[in-house]
Amino acid sequence: MQCISSRPILDYRQIARGMTMMLLLTPVAHATTPGQMAELSLEEILSLPTDKFGLTALDYDQPIEPWQFSMLFSRLTLRGYQQGSKSLSDEQVQFSPGETRTNENFPILPTIIDQDIALFTLSYAISHADNLIIALPLIRQSTEHRSIVANYPEFTIDSQGLGDFTLSYRTRIKHWDNQDLGVSIGFSAPTGSINEAGDTPRDPGDQQLPYTMQLGSGTWDFPLSLYYHNRQGESKWGLNLQAKIRTGRNDRDYRIGDRASVSGWWRGSSLFSSRIQPIMKLGYHYSGKIKGQDRELLVSGNFPYPAGITNPRFYGGKTVHFSLGLAYHPKRISTLSNYGFSVEVGKPLYQSLNGVQPKQHLQLSVQWHLNY
Repeated sequence: MQCISSRPILDYRQIARGMTMMLLLTPVAHATTPGQMAELSLEEILSLPTDKFGLTALDYDQPIEPWQFSMLFSRLTLRGYQQGSKSLSDEQVQFSPGETRTNENFPILPTIIDQDIALFTLSYAISHADNLIIALPLIRQSTEHRSIVANYPEFTIDSQGLGDFTLSYRTRIKHWDNQDLGVSIGFSAPTGSINEAGDTPRDPGDQQLPYTMQLGSGTWDFPLSLYYHNRQGESKWGLNLQAKIRTGRNDRDYRIGDRASVSGWWRGSSLFSSRIQPIMKLGYHYSGKIKGQDRELLVSGNFPYPAGITNPRFYGGKTVHFSLGLAYHPKRISTLSNYGFSVEVGKPLYQSLNGVQPKQHLQLSVQWHLNY
């Protein structure tokens, strides 16, 4: 139900100050599986209500353009290692003959991980305040390795396919002046595979691949978010509280860690032309360790984990991520539709990871949307 008043319940400066303090005090998480990367990409889309430019909609006297189709292409590269907030070289993480084997060095070492996501979303505006959004990601991951195992000095493993399907309902719970407060709730269905296999040094032939190579969570999960948006002239900005709650364990007896985040975005006044806007985003996230484990990933002996990515405790952590970009909005292509696109480049400012993990290097995202 829409509620409009002549005075805001809370001045936006107070909201900004309060959320800024939360940003300074709240940790952030980074995606360790391609499915988590797709989830984070969808959370960003859900944090932006749609209007004629796919941005914050605050002109409620204008006609609704009910449908929006969006395609987001994103690549995340992980390179190098980190334990907590300390960077590690590949040589420190890879076990070599003659060294002492520990729980923090491994005979098999992923060196470069590339995660590619094509996220397709379709949004229907029931009203200016209410939207239904369905989303389906296509995922591809490629991981380069080196190892001390005979016949596998260097090798590459790929996995690709559909990720988890998500349905979300987003509603504005209050609007005042040029400000919005709203929530989003939904669920994701385990349509992404958790049975991806490939040729690894663990055994002859194809075997179950590590958690990083799986396409979905394997569980029914529930994304939740609270958002605040504000427009000052041509500039727009917003703040978001988001979480992903997972239920039970999947068919392989594990559960990806829950997530929580606080993030903010800003789109400035037009540059160069009336249709180009700068974008800036800052996000703090927390992600938990994997609960349980896939026993097919283990090897016999005193050290059951042949690579760090097979250890469920070496997942999740805290990350601060920053990105810059540009949004371009061409002229309306008809009386019924318009479109736009954006390009963003992001990099972590801070990472504190659980155990020995590959660390984020760079992320590039391109999004195109069509409203009609």
